[in-house]
Amino acid sequence: MNNEKLKNEIKAKIAISKFYEEDMAMKNNKNYFVKIAVSVCACLILTSGIVFAKDIENIIRKIFKNTSPAIERAVDQGYIQNIENDFVYDKDIGIKVDNIVLDDLNLNVSIKFENKNKNKNIATIRFNKFIVSTDTGEIIYDSNQQYVTDIKNVYTATYINWKEQSEKLEDNIFADSILFTLGEHSKEKKKLIFKIQSLDITYNDNTKEELYGEWNFNLKITEKMRKNQTIKYVLQEENEYIESCTGTLSATGLKIELVLKEELDLGKFYEENEDKVHSHMLFYYMDNNEFIEPVMVSGTGTTYTMPFDNISSTNEIPNTIEIYADPFESSIHLIREF
Repeated sequence: MNNEKLKNEIKAKIAISKFYEEDMAMKNNKNYFVKIAVSVCACLILTSGIVFAKDIENIIRKIFKNTSPAIERAVDQGYIQNIENDFVYDKDIGIKVDNIVLDDLNLNVSIKFENKNKNKNIATIRFNKFIVSTDTGEIIYDSNQQYVTDIKNVYTATYINWKEQSEKLEDNIFADSILFTLGEHSKEKKKLIFKIQSLDITYNDNTKEELYGEWNFNLKITEKMRKNQTIKYVLQEENEYIESCTGTLSATGLKIELVLKEELDLGKFYEENEDKVHSHMLFYYMDNNEFIEPVMVSGTGTTYTMPFDNISSTNEIPNTIEIYADPFESSIHLIREF
């Protein structure tokens, strides 16, 4: 493999864990898909809206269009809250939230739109300007502040997985969903507050409109959903390469956070070791000698985050976790913290 091709693959696989560095590069894309360092982990949640196994395929395909194997497994276990609320209308457009999956680190929201003006032949509807906050004053996401250079003091979402188009269910009914990954500063919440200020509408003749209005609603989070469980892991023993390493295992994922003692030059490492590494992801969850790749490796220098969206606490909860590191040709062992 030549160096140019290798660099391109590295660039595609390794994310930089600063929101603005990738977000600023997407300023010209109105229907943005925010790509930032993601921690696809969540906590064990018990909800009042139980979904039976025969309904799971419909839930995954028709409600949450931006899911993962771990989230699917969580939903399969009944970890979903059904929202009983009516459409909120303005400018002949109704909006309602149907379902949520929520924990300390993830918020997945399924949304429906209704067009009451059948003279308007709408092809797709999406949020444009909107704010998601909580009863504690936490701003989960504010689309008006998406290009700030430091999001820590603005809102707590660090990643948004959002399709570019809603799905047309009927002539006047549309479905959409948004997956927010919440940062470490997110707090316990009892209510979600949505303030939608404008919508992106595309008509059947491909003309577009930004429709301004006011669609506001509050969603009460069930107590069982708020009382979630997170399993923490810490470094089992000193490591000559690792300053610290922690793991978070939950119903919808596993997140590994790693701090190295010395900076790691990823590009140089790959150029010198392309014939030795298992893949371009550097670090792997070990499961019976199987190398499981993370969704991505995000970070620079000495600090890295690795989310695994196919590892879940809904299966057996291990007392130890093994992470294999290609750069050191050795494993990092984490032990469960009780």
